[in-house]
Amino acid sequence: MFETRDLKLITHTNSEAFLKLTLTNTDNLTLILKANPYPGLLKLLKHQNQEVISDSITSIINILSIKSNSSSITQTHPQFDQISECGGIEKIFSVLQLQGKEMKQNRNKAALCLGLIFQAKEISNPNMKMIITHIKSLINDSDVWTKNTAKKVLNGLALNAVNKAEIEKGGFKIPQ
Repeated sequence: MFETRDLKLITHTNSEAFLKLTLTNTDNLTLILKANPYPGLLKLLKHQNQEVISDSITSIINILSIKSNSSSITQTHPQFDQISECGGIEKIFSVLQLQGKEMKQNRNKAALCLGLIFQAKEISNPNMKMIITHIKSLINDSDVWTKNTAKKVLNGLALNAVNKAEIEKGGFKIPQ
């Protein structure tokens, strides 16, 4: 629906309904994943409504989380290629680069989402090193989910030696 529908016709109610579908069990998420939801969800990142953007990123995180929980954490995320092929990394990164106080939560979610995608894979683009810096800043976030997810994501990123060195710059200790 999101992939073919005019962006202006997609409402927060639509994105919220999809988000609720991702708050489910592994079997349902597997069905969602088979439908290749990423192109449509990534399209929503260009929406004018911040809540729609938030729902989209959270839906992607939910789908990525279930896959990373069922695969070996020592390997690149199994959805990396699927997201990369449709320009997803760049589209999510563009949300991380947005400015404005109202974008804080979406930037945080974008950084965590990218961290999940790059699990055990080097972030080789120098401009994208800010993903690691941003996630490190979330370790002391007041939101428990954000803090715990940041720890998990940093540990996944640290499985790559180059990422680990970037994380540990300045004496930063990777929390367990």
